Amino acid sequence: MSEETPDREEPQAEADAEPEESGEAATATAVEEPEDTPSADSPAAALRARLEGAFARASADCGTALGKNVEITIRQVADAAPESVAELAEGAALTSLASVKAEEELTLALFASEEAALAVAKAALGDTEISDLDENAVSAFGEFARQVWGSIEGAWQEEGAADILIEVSPPERMEGPPEGFAETEVSLISAAVEIEGAGEVDLSFLFPVAVAGLFPDAVDDAPAQTASGAFPLQIKRILRVKVPLVVEIAQRRSRVGVVVAFKPGSVIEFNKKSDDLLELYAGQAHIGRGEAVKVGESFGIRVIEIDSVRDRVKNLGQ
Repeated sequence: MSEETPDREEPQAEADAEPEESGEAATATAVEEPEDTPSADSPAAALRARLEGAFARASADCGTALGKNVEITIRQVADAAPESVAELAEGAALTSLASVKAEEELTLALFASEEAALAVAKAALGDTEISDLDENAVSAFGEFARQVWGSIEGAWQEEGAADILIEVSPPERMEGPPEGFAETEVSLISAAVEIEGAGEVDLSFLFPVAVAGLFPDAVDDAPAQTASGAFPLQIKRILRVKVPLVVEIAQRRSRVGVVVAFKPGSVIEFNKKSDDLLELYAGQAHIGRGEAVKVGESFGIRVIEIDSVRDRVKNLGQ
């Protein structure tokens, strides 16, 4: 009996070792999990829900302005401690500040490293030889930042925060944290910005948590959301679908015989005034109206009227 005891104890020792290995694996897995999944009822989750659509709009607007595909996606939303805000500001090559004019004034900030600011400037200016943040490069980055803030403002107004007005300051290099963040609860948003031909760079945003409180609890035009405040996966996939944007100057019906007779130099008259707004379509779905503008050496359209979210979704569905 005493000789058989080791035979029974040895497998037991191996069995005891297995949970330790499993525990180590479980610990490693937990460490590798992303930290950008705040609880459903947290202020960070509410803020992220407000930013998903705003960054999607900024992607489209910046892409139109640059004449290139642009995609801005959120990597992480986390609480920002005062010391981390200071480090972020001191390490940034350029900082773009904006203020929200609502019931109270809130300060927003966008931070860019030199690499990120140069990549944006090169894409905006169409000059890959830029090597430092000179006056032109800083100005180009500033226009990009202004477009992002403007898109966020427009998206938030559509979501029901009609009184929101964002005022933007020129980008600058800061030696310390921006005023207004010292005693304010803020969230740090890490975003990936991918510009066609310029690769992917990271930008960091600071948003006061109080921003999420500027919206009504329910908006009739808002797409259905989950209990966490985020769009369901199916909706997110639909929002990523690319559609052709079409600007219609005017239209008229004409006989085939007349069309066949067209030749270089022919003038076709339309029953539309030259200063009338142009029609904007996503595919064949009407989404708004705007006026023609020059963007660099390219043609663009400034949106003047936009259909409601409900009407745009309805038209796109048809």
